[in-house]
Amino acid sequence: RMKIDMQSANPVMRDPVAYRIKFAPHPRVGDKWCVYPSYDYTHCLVDSLEWITHSLCTLEFEIRRDSYYWLLQALDMYRPFVWEFSRLTLAHTIVSKRKLAKIVELGVVRGWDDPRMPTLSGCRRRGYTATAINKFCSTLGVKRTDSSLTEMGLLEHCIRSELDITSRRAMCVLRPLRVVIQNFPEQADDPRLACTVPNHPKNESMGTHTLSLTKTVLIEESDFRFEDSKGYYGLAPGKTAMLRYAYPIRIENVVTYDDNPKHVRELHASIDFEKSSKPKGVLHWVPEEPAARPVEVRLYNYLFKSENPAELDDPLTDLNPNSETIVNGAL
Repeated sequence: RMKIDMQSANPVMRDPVAYRIKFAPHPRVGDKWCVYPSYDYTHCLVDSLEWITHSLCTLEFEIRRDSYYWLLQALDMYRPFVWEFSRLTLAHTIVSKRKLAKIVELGVVRGWDDPRMPTLSGCRRRGYTATAINKFCSTLGVKRTDSSLTEMGLLEHCIRSELDITSRRAMCVLRPLRVVIQNFPEQADDPRLACTVPNHPKNESMGTHTLSLTKTVLIEESDFRFEDSKGYYGLAPGKTAMLRYAYPIRIENVVTYDDNPKHVRELHASIDFEKSSKPKGVLHWVPEEPAARPVEVRLYNYLFKSENPAELDDPLTDLNPNSETIVNGAL
C-alpha cells in the first residue's frame, strides 16, 4: 500500500494498492513470481522507464492522474504528459474484453478474429485497412466531452471510400437463376462471345480481363419478376435488360416448377448482338460452370440488435441471430 493522503478529496490518493503478494501460479511464469503489481503502481513506472512522451487514456482514468504523478515525483523519475479523452463508442457493439471473451467461449463467434468482432484481427478479416481506420478516427477527432454513440455507417463509409479506389472488381451471383439464350451462336470461337471487362470501372491502369459469354448465364434471382412495374429495371416477361459489359437480352419464356408455378426454374431469352436497344437496367451475371467457380459467401450484419448493448444487464440476450448469413451455391 502506498498510504498517500487519507484526507485527500480524490479517493484514489488515499490508500492505493501498490502490489499484492499472491501465492498462485501466473499464466506465463508459473510459480516463479508471486508479486502482482496494481495498475496505479505499474502504469506510471512503465511509462517513465520506456520514456513515453504522452500517456493517453480515456476519461474514466482522469482521477488517477494525481497518483500517477505522485509516485513518479516520489521516486524522482521522468514524468510523461498525461492526456485523457472521451471513449469512442460504436453503435451495435461492445468493447469490454470480459464480455467479448464470454462471446468467444460460448461459441457465438468463431474466435477473436471473427469478422463480427471489434478486434483488430476481426477488422482485418472483414477487409478493413489501417489507413481507413485512421481516416475514421481522424474524421471523428478527439473530444473530452461524453461522446454519444458513433454509427457504424461512418466507419463503413471510410472503408468503402478507400476500397472503391484500390479494389479490383469481380462479378458474383449469390442466388443464381439460369438464363438460357435461345439464339446463341453455334460457333464456339465467335469473337462476340469474348467480353472485355475492366478490372476497375474508374481506373484504366488496373487493366482488363476477358469473360466468356456462354449459352446459359446466371443472374441474381431477385433480378427477375413476373410483373413489371415503374422504376423497376430488372427483367420481366417480354422485357429487355443489359448484361453488364455484354449485350441486351429479352425474356421470351419463363419455365417454372410443376409443383410450384410461382418459383422460376429457368428463363429463356434472346440476345441482341447488334445492341439495337439501350435498356436502363444493367445486370451483373456470370457464365455457367466451369467458367464460373462455386463459392461460399458470408454476409455480415451487426452483432447486437440494440444500438447500445453495453447499457443492457446481459448483452448476450441481445445478440443478432442474423449477424452472419452463409450463402452456399453462389457463383
